[in-house]
Amino acid sequence: MAENVLRRLLAYQNIGGASERRIVEAATAIERAGSAGEFALDVTNQRRSLWKMVQTGTIGLEIALNESVEKRMLDLEVRALEFIWKREEELARIIDQELTPRRMLEAHLRHLPIKLRPRLPRFIAEGERG
Repeated sequence: MAENVLRRLLAYQNIGGASERRIVEAATAIERAGSAGEFALDVTNQRRSLWKMVQTGTIGLEIALNESVEKRMLDLEVRALEFIWKREEELARIIDQELTPRRMLEAHLRHLPIKLRPRLPRFIAEGERG
């Protein structure tokens, strides 16, 4: 919540934009700090008012906070994609087991360069025996 308020304040403070030189200076300051997170930490540890900071500092802080938000959003997106991928793989496995006749599956497995044992649900394997 505080981060959102700070991002809005910085956007308001920097509403007029910045020259390319100021943006390059801000990016250089972030690189010197090591990362956007380290830059934000350094700036907050100085405990200066936003209104008294030099423009390079406020622009750098805005860039750093936006990068932090973008990184978190990308991390969430990756986790969501991984979750969906796993769910889809499980669904495909179930569908394959239900729709692929056992004889066809065994014939396919015989042609593979390695030997695999098909993992069929116990009730299917027992049902075909009896």
